[in-house]
Amino acid sequence: MHITRLNPIRRHPPVQIAGGAAVNAASCPCHAVAQQSRDQIAVLIRSTAQACEHTRSVTARSASIQWTGAAATFFRDRLAADAAATALLDDQCHDMQLLLWSGGGL
Repeated sequence: MHITRLNPIRRHPPVQIAGGAAVNAASCPCHAVAQQSRDQIAVLIRSTAQACEHTRSVTARSASIQWTGAAATFFRDRLAADAAATALLDDQCHDMQLLLWSGGGL
């Protein structure tokens, strides 16, 4: 997965409050904190995506290693388990990204 769909700056429209006055949601401190949290999570998601890509690359390169025996079997089994965990992590990062930018997160 490549994280290219992040929206680093989200503008909030004015919000109508009980007295009928419109308040710009961007001026609310909680919105600023939420935006900072989104930004930090976006950085972490990009970093995780890079690590996942590196893991996929290493896994692909290791497939060509000519090696047999118990250690080779253990190595390949462990690498397959890591590749599966990496795919799951990549999917979870994608889901988190969608949640944050759909307004369902912070």
